[in-house]
Amino acid sequence: MNKNTFGFTILEILIVIAVMGAITAVVFIAIPGLQRNNRNAQREDDISNIAAAITGIVNNNKGKTVTSTEINAIKTRAQPFKQFTVSINMTVTVLSVASQTLAAVTDFNTVAIVTAANCEPDGSAKYPTTGNKRTTVLLYAFEGANGPISKCLQV
Repeated sequence: MNKNTFGFTILEILIVIAVMGAITAVVFIAIPGLQRNNRNAQREDDISNIAAAITGIVNNNKGKTVTSTEINAIKTRAQPFKQFTVSINMTVTVLSVASQTLAAVTDFNTVAIVTAANCEPDGSAKYPTTGNKRTTVLLYAFEGANGPISKCLQV
């Protein structure tokens, strides 16, 4: 007896469907993390651009700290910062209240520029009572898997 069989058995089809389901599950689990990393990379680039602009201002003003007028020029991308780009719609705020610890930023789309302050290990900033008061810090946050991660960059 000659038995001609065409096609696949039900077991083979079920194995293929199970493998496709496993691959789909892995992809759907990985996508949010990849998107979060992409947004954090854009934020890091924006922070670097802001820090470079502030460094340029300080260097051109013989080491004087940035003023609110200069920071507004950075925010509005006025001259000489027309080439300055912010890829994520970030709100840039200026803080300058002396002799207190500033809370870390937890909003992903906010950058706080603080003059005459130093970075703290927890991502906050503190105004020094002694020492260098010419520093500028940027307070911002990244997206973490379990919520915001506060960062502080001293310029």
